Amino acid sequence: MSVRTTSTVPTLTTMLYRYVIQCHRKARRFPALLLFTNNNGKKCWSSFVKKWNTCEALTLRVSLATPPALIETGIIQKKLLSNQTPINYDTQCWKCHKTRSPNKDIFFCFCGAILSPSKNLTYFKLLGLEEGFEIDSDILTRRYKDLQRILHPDKFSQKSEMERTFSAEQSSLVNLAYTTLLKPLSRGQYLLDINGCSLDETTQCDDFDFLSNIMRTNEDLENVINVEELRIIEDLNIRNLNQCYEILSEAFRQKDLVGAKEVLMKLKYFVNIDDKIKEMELYESL
Repeated sequence: MSVRTTSTVPTLTTMLYRYVIQCHRKARRFPALLLFTNNNGKKCWSSFVKKWNTCEALTLRVSLATPPALIETGIIQKKLLSNQTPINYDTQCWKCHKTRSPNKDIFFCFCGAILSPSKNLTYFKLLGLEEGFEIDSDILTRRYKDLQRILHPDKFSQKSEMERTFSAEQSSLVNLAYTTLLKPLSRGQYLLDINGCSLDETTQCDDFDFLSNIMRTNEDLENVINVEELRIIEDLNIRNLNQCYEILSEAFRQKDLVGAKEVLMKLKYFVNIDDKIKEMELYESL
């Protein structure tokens, strides 16, 4: 395809600039360099292309040898520049290439672009909380809602594919962080994980007396005949839960991961009993 224009450089530059803008609007990406052939047959890079947001080069052969000049746009080649490296989305903004601050540029860059989820942030930092077992659930919920209000994919439905992808990933990560930190058991397990002392499904409690008490409590639940008996079991289990929470808070405060792990193993049993009680209460209310 050939487009005729005058031989003056300003007119040619204007036409090239308009063509570049059209390419950007259509493909949502910028060309990086334009290759000229001047009147002496020498190739040179255009001077008016200052800065682009991609490492791909759009090569245009432009002939100025014989007026009127011809802009040859029949073949447009996209290639990766040899002197450019791929963008690391975890350390750079995908749009302006600015280096990300690990504590400031969490969701959005200074240029306004939504960023990819950072791999180096804990759930606590993600939600703006101090790392620890004790948290304010009201503050946690409020920050979760505030973040979902600005990160929800519906807010980016008219944006580029990359922005929609990052929005969905950020929103999903915030949701996972919230559900993990909201409940004491999963919060304690997460604290163990990020400190290199995980509690998996194969970890078993070897306290025989404790396990015997748990078995009796489960048997009592199966033999409950009225609401009063259920309330007695529930009150005892709540006391056991609160005791575990207090011990866990102190253990994590003292960096006693082994002690915290032992308490979390017992907490799993009390949480299981609590779930059973709530199921029975729901059944009674129907």
